[in-house]
Amino acid sequence: MLTKMEGMHMNSDNKFSINSKSFVALIIATFLCLISSQLSAQVSLNPQQVELHNISKRACTEYNEGKNDIQKSEVYNQVNEQKSEFGGKINWHISEWKGNVMKISTNQGGDYADVEIVSEHNSIEISFEDLSTLGFGGVQKSDAVYEQLKELSEGDPVIFSGELNKGERGIEELSLTEQGSICSPEFGINLTSIKLNPNGEIKKSNAVEFAEGVKEGLKPFIWIIDNIGLIITVIIVFLILNAFTKKKDQK
Repeated sequence: MLTKMEGMHMNSDNKFSINSKSFVALIIATFLCLISSQLSAQVSLNPQQVELHNISKRACTEYNEGKNDIQKSEVYNQVNEQKSEFGGKINWHISEWKGNVMKISTNQGGDYADVEIVSEHNSIEISFEDLSTLGFGGVQKSDAVYEQLKELSEGDPVIFSGELNKGERGIEELSLTEQGSICSPEFGINLTSIKLNPNGEIKKSNAVEFAEGVKEGLKPFIWIIDNIGLIITVIIVFLILNAFTKKKDQK
């Protein structure tokens, strides 16, 4: 027969065991939810869009690991061939891809609009840009997509379609540096349709994020300026008390 105390001790151990198991189950469930959300975010992108990101991701890793410019240039040439093959495989057409429209700007009078859409996946950011050159290109006022752009704000999540522009080395690439063209490429496109993605998230521009970071960093200094009178008063009181204490000690 178990004593009352032994029974209470066993019940306590059982409760602790049950609580421990519940805690572990909760941790596992949370972990699975996080994985699921990450996977759903990846699956939500068009598989062809994911493939283009992965091509850039692999090339970026190899480029950064290159021992010298010869190895890096080899990676540069290889990834351009891969992108050219990719463009041919999809017939240079992109359909229902997802991203955030980060730039909508017009010339004086709005005869055309320059547009930049940014897509992020697998730690790689790709820009798709429909830009004008000396008034040619860009989204013309007569284009149907021009009307669609009217309803969007910079940062909005969007679903877009269009044609990838062909360049001398595969997909037309607008980056200024070799590394930029691999690790954060800027592809020229001919945008044909764009609409708001109701399930996407608004993205802030780098300039806005930088400004908010600066503002956050300046908060302590702003507090000091706002409370300068109080700070001076506290310092004066401290000095008076310190002088009074020294004078008392001297006596």
